Amino acid sequence: MQAVSTWLTSGARPVAALLAGGRGTWLGVHPSLIGGALLLVVPVAVLARSPLSA
Repeated sequence: MQAVSTWLTSGARPVAALLAGGRGTWLGVHPSLIGGALLLVVPVAVLARSPLSA
């Protein structure tokens, strides 16, 4: 199971880097960083609303 997780996350890194570079070129670095920071809040919000938060 750990090997599959590592393989999936490692395989997604080049794609994510390419998309982030394209977004940084298209929108600019500052808006891209703000958007990325806001996306980091999504898992916290999902966990806060889940029944596992208690």
